[in-house]
Amino acid sequence: MDEKLRHQLKIKKVREMKNPTILMNKTDFETFKKEVEAKVNNFKVGENPTYEGIPIKTRYFIEQGNIIIYDDVMNNWL
Repeated sequence: MDEKLRHQLKIKKVREMKNPTILMNKTDFETFKKEVEAKVNNFKVGENPTYEGIPIKTRYFIEQGNIIIYDDVMNNWL
């Protein structure tokens, strides 16, 4: 499958989620934060970091380079 098409399908899938959350390794998050800060002048990470409106959660036990986007089902049942 074409990479561009695969990427578009992933974006569509995330947009259909009711409450998406990004889960990544803490080291990966620090690298990601530095890259974004270098590109955007007014970027600040608050207590609850988000990327394009999607919350980011970080954990040490996630394998480095692994980024997971999941739909927080518990919050959707309310």
